[in-house]
Amino acid sequence: MTAFSHAQYCRHHGSFSGEHRMPEQFTRNNHYVPQWYQRGFLAKGSHKLHVLNVTPMTRPVGDDRTVIEPELESNSPKLLFKEVDLYTTRFGEDLNDDIERLLFGKIDFDGAPAVRAWIANDVVEIHKRFHDFFRYIDAQKLRTPKGLDWILKRYGALSQTKLMEEMQRLGEMHIAMWTEAVREIVSARLSGVKFVVSDHPVTMYHQLVPPGTSGYEYPNDPGIDLVGSQTIFALDANHCLILTNLEYVDSRGERLLSRRTNARFRSGSLARTDACIRGRDLNDAEVRAINFAIKSRARKYVAASDPEFLYPEREHLSGWEGVAPVLMPKSQTWLFGGETFIGYKDGRTDYRDPFGRTSSAHKYLAKESPKEISSDLPCGCGSGFAFSACCDGRAVHERPSWTTLSIRERNLALCRAVRGILEVDKSTGWLEIRERLNNDHVRRINEAFAALWPLDTSLAELLPWPQLRRSRALLLGMVDPRTVQRTLTGILPYFDEVIAVHPFINPNGVRPEYSPITSPGKFKEQTLRNCITLLVLEPDIWAGKVHLVPDPLDFDPGFRNEIMQIMESRCGDMELGPLDSQLSKALSRDEMLRAIRRLPPKELKEYMRRRSEEAGDLLSDTQLDQVVVTMKRDLENDDLATLDPLSGSKEGEFKTLKGLSRETGLYMAAMTGSIVYTDSDTQWRLLHETDGLHEYQPLPEFTGIAKELSQCEFWVPGESIAHDTDPPGAMKVREAIRQAFVGTRSNGTVELQTSDQDSEASSPADGHEATLLPLRVDVSIPQGGFQRTDVTRLLLQFGRQTDVAAAPMGLFLTARLER
Repeated sequence: MTAFSHAQYCRHHGSFSGEHRMPEQFTRNNHYVPQWYQRGFLAKGSHKLHVLNVTPMTRPVGDDRTVIEPELESNSPKLLFKEVDLYTTRFGEDLNDDIERLLFGKIDFDGAPAVRAWIANDVVEIHKRFHDFFRYIDAQKLRTPKGLDWILKRYGALSQTKLMEEMQRLGEMHIAMWTEAVREIVSARLSGVKFVVSDHPVTMYHQLVPPGTSGYEYPNDPGIDLVGSQTIFALDANHCLILTNLEYVDSRGERLLSRRTNARFRSGSLARTDACIRGRDLNDAEVRAINFAIKSRARKYVAASDPEFLYPEREHLSGWEGVAPVLMPKSQTWLFGGETFIGYKDGRTDYRDPFGRTSSAHKYLAKESPKEISSDLPCGCGSGFAFSACCDGRAVHERPSWTTLSIRERNLALCRAVRGILEVDKSTGWLEIRERLNNDHVRRINEAFAALWPLDTSLAELLPWPQLRRSRALLLGMVDPRTVQRTLTGILPYFDEVIAVHPFINPNGVRPEYSPITSPGKFKEQTLRNCITLLVLEPDIWAGKVHLVPDPLDFDPGFRNEIMQIMESRCGDMELGPLDSQLSKALSRDEMLRAIRRLPPKELKEYMRRRSEEAGDLLSDTQLDQVVVTMKRDLENDDLATLDPLSGSKEGEFKTLKGLSRETGLYMAAMTGSIVYTDSDTQWRLLHETDGLHEYQPLPEFTGIAKELSQCEFWVPGESIAHDTDPPGAMKVREAIRQAFVGTRSNGTVELQTSDQDSEASSPADGHEATLLPLRVDVSIPQGGFQRTDVTRLLLQFGRQTDVAAAPMGLFLTARLER
């Protein structure tokens, strides 16, 4: 048994794209399939492999001459599976081959004995080199021309240097799920046919996804995260490794296109290194079936010791689906699965279930799927909408989970917990709740949140899937009860759905001294604020209009490390915009004033005496007493403040402002198919900063839409925290945004009908100007959406392998100073 965590290539071996020098042993002939690995497929006594060009092309060789590439030829491993400057980076006239020599040189050096150990079934060496083995396979999946084409397809145009950098950053993303799969090594030693090797040695097989399937055209293969995906990797001519997801072995045909349980591309894992099924000797037909799959996924070349092995389709007549029975393990699957408990010398314990989860909390967050599916019944995903308005028409694997509590259902459970713990329904008002609030209440409320969001939560599986039925917007900003009427509750009438970060921190992921469970006194006032925000939003959560999503940084250390690296790569400190600086100062003053009001009366009086002396206007004792009475009355009327005196302890109290970074926000917007909106001028500026690859140019087809939307009126509450009824003109604006949302998401053309709004319908009625505040709307619809290289990397490592579109549109909401 071995435990390991992922580490990016650039961290372990350095980033090899930044130094440019000409070493003495410089090489530009880059083998993407190592020579030592190719030699494992040679016939005994032979020094050449027969190589088949599966897509021979005609290429020019002179001004008027062309030549047709040979279909079949023989060559030594030195001349096969290589390209000039495949990994070479360039800086002016200087070339650099560090990636070939230092990165892949190290991986190949460690991988060769690891592969030999698996072939020889040397359990001691397998254990020692377990990680090296899977790191080598992972590299073989990404370093080939097909693997690099896959990266380019996801990122778009990349320079050679950036391509090499992203290849390194994506390294080791497959290891966790591979090590949790059922491992079998099958043999061709008794067969007259031997295994072939292709120019993309890591072959993905899925019986329902033959090559060319819509959505899986070259260079796309079915991801290893799908239940029915199997990985084929020929170790040499006589041995082939087959990796099969445990759920596929157990289900034999159910949910094959769905993602496997706890699918993830960046995480630690735990595996038995001695677990491997062996002893199955394949016959000629079975070896041909595997060779057929390998050849079908090749980019251009397939090689073997005998030219007859290169044409498996001549004998394998059962097609793509006929490969499935050969790949399925026949026995000893009991070696895999089950629960693992680990004890350490210092008394700590650890746990893993068969899918890498670190707790059994999922058992308590499971739900039964509805037995009947009807268009007018609530959808089984828990969105709050009818099935006809939600998952109807979607394939099962494209729906959110129907067997796990959804984000909405977890938030409603938290609302019930808060109401029960604080006895909201039995109280005469919020003041009574504040008077009764104690540390036990704080602890129990945060325990409820921690139980609903364990650290092994697969957040990507719970996020609402993209759809075109309703407009969906993500708040790229903080959630705080002092600003929520301008950023969230006041905006709800203009969008069909809104996604925002959850105001609660996750106690599961912090040290005890920073946890609201073990140190509840430090979080009493913050918990009070979070509860107000939650309860104000409860009706909209119930209606499916609001999704409060915990920050991914609270769950996934890999995601957190990636974001930290992105932040560190920014040049200099981030400068706040004028609006954010003004807001920051206002919130700080508000926080200070609330803290002063909570001082004990005697200390408050003494504090005000000092302040009056400093101002040169000394107050009498009677005046000071009156000031104290007034400030305590203001404290009583302040719904966001606790009534107990401010602690004099050095430990103090914690206040948190939860918000999403630009990268996390764009990641979640892409995953959920949302547009983004913000009231932060800092975030708006960052959204439009180029990353050196993507320039934010307006999309010409939608210039008119952006202009018309910017003329819409947004009205938010000026005195209350939420609208009692929809503000004037909200329906028309909401319809305009919905049309723009559908148009930008589907790359269609839309003509908005918003300019004919009459002034009475879009402006507040007489007497309501004081209760409603106008917001100005700036609209940005860039070409290709808000694409960023770092966000694409987040989507590949922590999202889905299927293509995910960038957030297509952004809205910037600011106070309208003149009407």
